[in-house]
Amino acid sequence: MQYGYFDDATREYVVTRPDTPTPWFNYLGSGGFSSIISNNAGGLVFDGDPGKKRLTRYKYNQLPADRQGHFLYVRDMETGEYWSPTWQPVLKDLDSYECRHGLGYTVIKSSYQGIEVEITYFIPAGKKHEIWLGKITNKSSRPRNLKLFSYMEFSHPIVTNDVNAEWARYFMTCTCDEGVITFDSSSERFTSTGLYPVFGTSLEVDGYDCWRDAFIGAYRGEHNPIAVERGYCSNSTINADHACASLSSTVMLEEGESRDFIYTIGVVADKYDAKALVKEATDFDSAREGLSHIKRDWAIT
Repeated sequence: MQYGYFDDATREYVVTRPDTPTPWFNYLGSGGFSSIISNNAGGLVFDGDPGKKRLTRYKYNQLPADRQGHFLYVRDMETGEYWSPTWQPVLKDLDSYECRHGLGYTVIKSSYQGIEVEITYFIPAGKKHEIWLGKITNKSSRPRNLKLFSYMEFSHPIVTNDVNAEWARYFMTCTCDEGVITFDSSSERFTSTGLYPVFGTSLEVDGYDCWRDAFIGAYRGEHNPIAVERGYCSNSTINADHACASLSSTVMLEEGESRDFIYTIGVVADKYDAKALVKEATDFDSAREGLSHIKRDWAIT
């Protein structure tokens, strides 16, 4: 069965269907702040050491497979239907799908019911943040009222504590201030320095959830979170529980109209630097130059 091919001209591996036999990963970063991402946006983010300085969760042996990840949901506010442009985690059959794993970046592009979404994931050289550089386009014959929901799940920095211990979550706090989510795992108790994951977006934020259980809901999963199903977040924060990063944003598109957007996850040593990191990472000119820089660097190797 054919799942993809090498594009020699662009030096990319092109995945042409999402249901690969196992998740097919790419590595982003250059040995410092880094991440891994699958052809369906599963994967994790870490600051140099994925075992002791992990920012987000990913469970390799979990079922359903390839979760958690760098996820986005799109909801049609008129019909209530929702899907993931990366296929995971909703798993709804898309009208078109393509993933391009390049050298230092991954591009996932899909369409569903006239809405096309393209997201490029990468880590600018020397930076401590990952960028999701996206574009959403209305290719249908009517105006569309859409809402986007991000989703990542934060991890205790020491992965064995996160996976094997129940007590680790009781040290966790997660809050949102002016559209910027900051997570505190009390990492300074277990590592030599503070490690504060930060999540933000270029879009105007109209809701958020920092508490995983509020976003997902009881007896549900990432494929059918209650916040997306009902169309709004509950503006939850947490103190001593599982933490996530969900920001919701309304996107109104006329026929043929496009909207550019950025989501970012990064890390700061001081919580007061969170907003400055998001401001830097969500600057479109800087982000596009950062992606060009990665491609230029790999082009000469």
